[in-house]
Amino acid sequence: MLSRVSLTLASLAFAGLLLTVGAAPAQAQTSTKVAVIDVQQILAQSQSGKTAQAEIERLQAAKRTELEGRSQELAALKKRAEEGTLSLAEDKLAELQKEYEDKAIAFKRAQDDANRELQKKGDALMADIEKKILPVISKIGDEEGYTLIFNKYQSGLLYADDAIDITAKVITRLDQAAGGK
Repeated sequence: MLSRVSLTLASLAFAGLLLTVGAAPAQAQTSTKVAVIDVQQILAQSQSGKTAQAEIERLQAAKRTELEGRSQELAALKKRAEEGTLSLAEDKLAELQKEYEDKAIAFKRAQDDANRELQKKGDALMADIEKKILPVISKIGDEEGYTLIFNKYQSGLLYADDAIDITAKVITRLDQAAGGK
């Protein structure tokens, strides 16, 4: 009889444990508040993002102008070498071709340097904007009780209802913070 009572109590305890464990995920689901942000939209529409984009475009234009000048010089040198194949002495032609090759190599290096500089500048500007965005996102998360805030397109998220998108709030707060400084 004692073993029967013990077995019944053990069964009830186990059933109670199952009910408690089963209820925990349900409680966790009701208290989880999730939001998403679109970082690309923040970069495109916030004052900080627009300023960074304008700075990158200015640097690109300056590099493009510099490289176009070198490219024209290179094209003129090539034309002189081609025109001189019949009229120039062999040693002068070889000298002209060597000059062209050297300038072509220098041009390629200048292109690579410009690309590296643009990439480095872009990375630095994005890091600066990220430093500004993260506190804004954290503050919104704390104020509005979000448990999780995902980057909409870079977090592996496959679907998010637009109702949980707080990008506009982040842009507004980011612009307010930038205007207040």
